[in-house]
Amino acid sequence: MKVFGIIMLCIIISLTSTNVSGNQCQIKGNVHQVTTDRRLHFSWRDYPDRDFSWTQGRKYCKERCMDLVSIDTYEQWRTVRNTLQDENVKFIWTGGRKCNYRGCDQPRFQPTIENGWFWVSSKKPIPNPFDRSACTFCEWGPRGGLSKPQPDNRELYTKGRDEACVAVLNDLYKDGIKWHDIACHHKKFIICEQFD
Repeated sequence: MKVFGIIMLCIIISLTSTNVSGNQCQIKGNVHQVTTDRRLHFSWRDYPDRDFSWTQGRKYCKERCMDLVSIDTYEQWRTVRNTLQDENVKFIWTGGRKCNYRGCDQPRFQPTIENGWFWVSSKKPIPNPFDRSACTFCEWGPRGGLSKPQPDNRELYTKGRDEACVAVLNDLYKDGIKWHDIACHHKKFIICEQFD
């Protein structure tokens, strides 16, 4: 009977110590802010001289049992925007991504500049950026390097690189703190998240 009780206790502990993806994982490193449903880590607070490509940033977050930040609610957007403003952070990567790889040729993703955006941690779609009524808190920039509304995929036309990742830029184009599509190889700070 004792063995059965110990086995049941181990099962209960393992079930309660898993994150949303079902993996046993505990956050490694500092949690800098807790919101109603997430724990956030700001890379620049621990490593002010280290920035990341989008892929490097996601790996950094995953090593901490987190993922790149999703901005899928107004509260989350307000938290990210206020943090960048209050701490004078110029830009960050988010977990926003354009479906531009194998399997993305499905009709539901076409055209990808409109219908191919999603949050990597939740796989939730990002509403069509050109239908501003589809998402009241999705603040895509009114202009970028081509002086066109975001996303504009500028680097595809100027350098042959797809702008497949979503960054938040702090007034870089004199447009306030806004979302921009950026080629994923650029280096930026990151915000990692873990859902509670």
